[in-house]
Amino acid sequence: MILLVLMSASFLLAALSEYVYRLKSAGWLLFAAASVVALSVVNLIRDYSIGTDVGVYGNYIFTSAVLSSSLDSFLRVCDGLGNVEYGYGLLNYLVAFFTDSPHVFYFVLGLLTNGVVYCSLCRLRSVSGVALGWLVYVLMFFPTTLNAMRQSVAVAVVLLAVAYAMDSRLRASAIALVVAYFFHRSAVFGILMVAAAYLWTRRSENASDELMRLRRKRLLVFMVLAAMLLPSAIELMNAAGLLGAKYVNYLDGGADKDLLNPILVRLPFVLLAVILLRRDFSETQAKSNLVLVFMIMEMFLLPLQLVSDAAFRISLYLGIFKVVAYPAAVNRLSGSLHAVGRLALVAYLIFVFWWQIVLNGSSEVWPFLVAAEFRV
Repeated sequence: MILLVLMSASFLLAALSEYVYRLKSAGWLLFAAASVVALSVVNLIRDYSIGTDVGVYGNYIFTSAVLSSSLDSFLRVCDGLGNVEYGYGLLNYLVAFFTDSPHVFYFVLGLLTNGVVYCSLCRLRSVSGVALGWLVYVLMFFPTTLNAMRQSVAVAVVLLAVAYAMDSRLRASAIALVVAYFFHRSAVFGILMVAAAYLWTRRSENASDELMRLRRKRLLVFMVLAAMLLPSAIELMNAAGLLGAKYVNYLDGGADKDLLNPILVRLPFVLLAVILLRRDFSETQAKSNLVLVFMIMEMFLLPLQLVSDAAFRISLYLGIFKVVAYPAAVNRLSGSLHAVGRLALVAYLIFVFWWQIVLNGSSEVWPFLVAAEFRV
């Protein structure tokens, strides 16, 4: 119950923040911060049985940081445990100066991940709005962050990097990519997304609207084809022995996955995205169309589940864009369809949360257990 209470409180605070923002009051920042903190309390109070990464490396790395005699010796521990990235390790080391409780570290990690996503939504406010995008994040993506802890930071920062690239702020985007890489090496995938975002939104001085549409259509075809071919490319590289032993182990064990349900749950918004892309490919919808394309690409990466759950984590870099794409798609509906679409999106999110988290226990989050030290 506490999980649902905190998630609901976080969304309501985000909605209140948006309301105050429209009143042109700086007070919206206080409500935004409160929304992030409320959700991060989930990270703080969770039992160590919630999420596999806690048991695999989370507690061990933080305890090692607490007991370490120096940063150098601690980083050697990180190297010894499957090359845990130094960005994540350094965050552990810094937090260990102030506390010996892993719970506090997970709270700080939650503040970082959730805060970066919220900041990204604020930068993309004109595309989707913040409150509804935050609800998508809370119900669809946040449970994953309780498991994929290092990569979730990287995914959130790549989202921010792409948001910067959409505004041609390449220096800020590059810095964000470096930060993301030092939390999870898979963030190199974000370079392609940043490049696509920059090429999609950058307008040459002499480029006509027709030329920009043609460029984006060509880029769309290339991006979708790349997403469709990536799972097969990984399997071919594996079969040809082009992947090292470490990566072969990383890719083993996903052949018994069923793709039908994941496809069906994504299909409604993918179809809506296709309709919207066909209806309006104009300059005014450039950013909106790009996030819709990212959402479509994510569905074509579903065959990575047949390779392994770990390989499918690559799709998270595209999947995070649902927090922007779903509200953006609904906001482009006109008249009474707009209100109906918003209600339908909320109902859809509740259903997906119930189906994936409550019913199937996705990411090992449900039933949510509070750590003994926080129980009243």
